[in-house]
Amino acid sequence: MTEPQYASLAFDDWCHFCLAPEVEEIAWVCRVRCCHKCIKKQFISEDELDLYIPENVCIEKPDSIFPFILLPQKRVAGRNKPLYFLPRAREYLEELEEVESLMDDKALARWSYEKKEIQTARVEVWSFFLYFHAFSH
Repeated sequence: MTEPQYASLAFDDWCHFCLAPEVEEIAWVCRVRCCHKCIKKQFISEDELDLYIPENVCIEKPDSIFPFILLPQKRVAGRNKPLYFLPRAREYLEELEEVESLMDDKALARWSYEKKEIQTARVEVWSFFLYFHAFSH
């Protein structure tokens, strides 16, 4: 993410999809600002994501690969379930189908490893952005 992209994400207050003003919700790992209306269109549940993962592929922890958000929920027990960023999920799923069609376990392991490394870096940067953003307002 470039400095101008970060500045836009951190300080512009419009939805990146519908341009609605005064949007406070920032999906740092996904690198988008999204209004509640567009969250329903741009993010999918883990159950929905599982429907698109090829049958022969097992991804135990999709949140270690696919960018996601956790929405605050009023829950007494359990955990907030991630919602996955649909545009990136589609991109990854297309790649995954290509890799899976090769029927090469090493290629699949390499793809998985690369995506986990990217996601780990995103989460680390997200932590920094949250810290910085908390002190910049």
